[in-house]
Amino acid sequence: MRRAVFVSLIAGLGAAACATPPAPGQIAGMGWSLAQVDGEGSKLAYGRPQSDDVLVMLTCQPRSNGVRIAVLGQVASAHIDLGDGAQRRRVPAAASPAGISNAVMIESTVAPNDPVLARFSLSGELAIDVGDGTRLPLPAVDRGTVRRFIQTCRD
Repeated sequence: MRRAVFVSLIAGLGAAACATPPAPGQIAGMGWSLAQVDGEGSKLAYGRPQSDDVLVMLTCQPRSNGVRIAVLGQVASAHIDLGDGAQRRRVPAAASPAGISNAVMIESTVAPNDPVLARFSLSGELAIDVGDGTRLPLPAVDRGTVRRFIQTCRD
């Protein structure tokens, strides 16, 4: 099921309405994309457009009051550390095989009004650390894109 969600995300990213240009320190060819997929809700992802190469995906259904965060990692972890430079928060997570090489899918759910997500919508910056202390190289995303995503989760 989780892999199916990532595959459906990739299909949606091919037609995504917005993708940010490369930023310093960004992985070549990767960027943020926002997609609204009928029946699947809103998806904000960092990865290679029109591929299944996605490192981070935030998803929600309209009015769900829950944002699912999925991170592709190499080490199974029972938590994800979210931050924006000003504040960090550890959230419980579950890890499972991703079906891609030795990768694991690390997933957690937070409220759309979570303080870290609120600051993400103001700054466009999000830091994610996985269990082994690895910080994902996430460049900033357009703040309007983040606000649209979070608003979808609330409305």
